[in-house]
Amino acid sequence: MKSEKTKIKEIKTLKELRSDLTQNLIDINGNIVSLKNCIESNEIIIHHIENNLPYNDSLNFHFSRLYPYIALSVNQTTYESLKQTGFNLIFNDSFRISISDIYANQVSFYRNLESSYLEEHHNNYIKPMFMSGFITFEYLTSIQPKNFDEFVQNDQINV
Repeated sequence: MKSEKTKIKEIKTLKELRSDLTQNLIDINGNIVSLKNCIESNEIIIHHIENNLPYNDSLNFHFSRLYPYIALSVNQTTYESLKQTGFNLIFNDSFRISISDIYANQVSFYRNLESSYLEEHHNNYIKPMFMSGFITFEYLTSIQPKNFDEFVQNDQINV
């Protein structure tokens, strides 16, 4: 049987976990919005290229959204504290297992995906394209290609 002091500590820890997870969810939702914006702008640029439409400076905004900065910054202060003090503080077994799964497996999976796919894609494709083919006016609000016609004819772009 748990003591009153242990119950209070468990409730405090669960509230802290909820706060951490809420903050993590806000971060993930922000990343989702950035990726959706990137997809939307990508589709607009592809439509423009596929339909042989001339360059329009409104595309600068969409080019700027092809370079989304996303990174999962996980708040796991409470989880790390639980690892040190012991997960047995949380009485419910399935809840304890779920918490471990979120932080040990799911966050790890997302971070691996982020580093292997997003960073690799960024370093191998996006960054070289921006470094060689664009003039930056205002980062993340307006990026202009040096030469739109050359950009469209570039073999590196698979439209």
